[in-house]
Amino acid sequence: MCFIHNKKRTISLCAVLAIPAVATSALLLLSKQESGVRIVDDKAFEEAKGVRCLAYAKLEDQLLVGYKDGTLAKYRMYDMSCIAIERSHNNSQVFSISTCNETRNVGCYVSCGSDNRIVLHREGQETVFDNRYEASVQISADDAYCIAAGISASEIAAVWTLQDLKKVQTIPLDVPSDSNGCLAVSPTKNIFAVSGFRNRALILWDIATASVIRERACEHVTQVAFNQKGDKLFILDNNFTFYVCDLALNVLRRLEIGGSAAFCVTADDRWLFAGYAIGAAAGLPGRIQVWDLAAGKLVRERTVSDHQITSMILVNGRTIVTGSLSGKHGLKRWSVDELIKGP
Repeated sequence: MCFIHNKKRTISLCAVLAIPAVATSALLLLSKQESGVRIVDDKAFEEAKGVRCLAYAKLEDQLLVGYKDGTLAKYRMYDMSCIAIERSHNNSQVFSISTCNETRNVGCYVSCGSDNRIVLHREGQETVFDNRYEASVQISADDAYCIAAGISASEIAAVWTLQDLKKVQTIPLDVPSDSNGCLAVSPTKNIFAVSGFRNRALILWDIATASVIRERACEHVTQVAFNQKGDKLFILDNNFTFYVCDLALNVLRRLEIGGSAAFCVTADDRWLFAGYAIGAAAGLPGRIQVWDLAAGKLVRERTVSDHQITSMILVNGRTIVTGSLSGKHGLKRWSVDELIKGP
């Protein structure tokens, strides 16, 4: 799924708790510049074998990373040094992490993984408060709620109060689904979009009224995100068709972006960055494409060796960080301006 940075909050699939720092010498990363791409040789996590999800904690200016082996890590953005490591998901894949947005809640995070646990990290303590919603977890814009998506017997998503972890709403799964759901929370309102993938429906849900705002039949949705203003949705289906929709779920723009595994969009809704992981088994290079959404056309493509892009996030409007499940380099940092303008 995608991530879009916002001055008030960050829409993301993931975030990581701050934990006591380990020895700096054991965690410093080796980096180098490569024509606008900063490669982070993640020596601390050679055993992790793959980045699963990314997020940006604006309050702390830190990159938050979930790994395939259950590792949660925190990096300082200014020098990309790793300052914290944690394991909260029983050596299972970390699918999603999300940070709080208000200053009063600095250090509060939630995460979920393939062990089906949702974990609240707050003030150095971990609390497991559900074991059915493994696909995605996010915190609402006002830090009042935690929303999680996954597949249980009769529900596609649920809502808890963040303060006391009381389950207050469930979103029924009217059509059977056998695959994980995807989730996006609005940066401006207490609404969210959720899809069960195989049930071929996208639901826009209002937390205040505990009801469906809109529902639209669609192809299998694999990723969904709000724009920074909260008045549009970006949707990617499993046919690799990318949609821009308004909140009535009317299609404003449609692009065939073939094979994208992850995407992010600039704050002005102008530029789409799509990451690709095709050819990992064959050792082929990963790709990142730049699309002009206003013109509806591809303007540039970059390839990068040993980095099959499976996750990406836009940070501060100036930097894109991509993660890879395979290859030599787990993380790479890109300049937005250089991607748009070219080398």
